[in-house]
Amino acid sequence: MKGEEIEMPMGHLMLGLLGGIVAFALALVAGLSLGMALLLYVGAGNLGLMLSVALQFLADGARRPPRRPAPAVQPTRRLRPIPVSH
Repeated sequence: MKGEEIEMPMGHLMLGLLGGIVAFALALVAGLSLGMALLLYVGAGNLGLMLSVALQFLADGARRPPRRPAPAVQPTRRLRPIPVSH
């Protein structure tokens, strides 16, 4: 269980990093300045991270089995008083 908890956030971070690197490379290929490419790296990285987390959240909600209905409450029965002899 411990390994699964670590893998999911790392996967989100890696997707964010990949999105930033791709945006940076495309910005340089398109002839943008280095400063603009760095801004795109940060922006696309954050956007990739947020989209990854949002899609994981939506996928978890879709996979979750429906909740079972609560059991019906039975009416309480009145108990007879216990006879006590003094």
